[in-house]
Amino acid sequence: MSDDEEVKKIREQKEELLKKMIAEPQMPPNILYIDTVDQFNELIETYKDQIIIIDFWAEWCGPCKMFGPIFEAAQKKWGHEIVFAKLDTEKLPGVAQQLQVMGIPMVMFIKGKKEIHRQAGALPRQHFEDLLKRVKEAVDRAEKGSMYS
Repeated sequence: MSDDEEVKKIREQKEELLKKMIAEPQMPPNILYIDTVDQFNELIETYKDQIIIIDFWAEWCGPCKMFGPIFEAAQKKWGHEIVFAKLDTEKLPGVAQQLQVMGIPMVMFIKGKKEIHRQAGALPRQHFEDLLKRVKEAVDRAEKGSMYS
């Protein structure tokens, strides 16, 4: 292979990598707070290829306040693999109603613009960690299976 061909090949590889980096959104460094319907829709669209977990909560909810630090700690550990967001049901009651959120706190997992799991209640830290792991593993297995079918 000549030097010109090698340089061309390297350039093409770099261009492909850049296209991929631009096409795939970077994982947010912190929890995303959803305050509008547009923000909710943007979250679901932007991160459609990622697992998204939304914590449905309200300021007046005692169990929600107990679960908040657990959710925040999990984001620090899992934020490189899962997008974490919080939605105040008092600010966006229409979204909560449309998604049939009947009680809070409640976490909903979304992937590919579809709900894949939901869990009600203020889970203890270890139970929440186990839930994150189970959902992530189930998604990974499903995606691996679809690659071979």
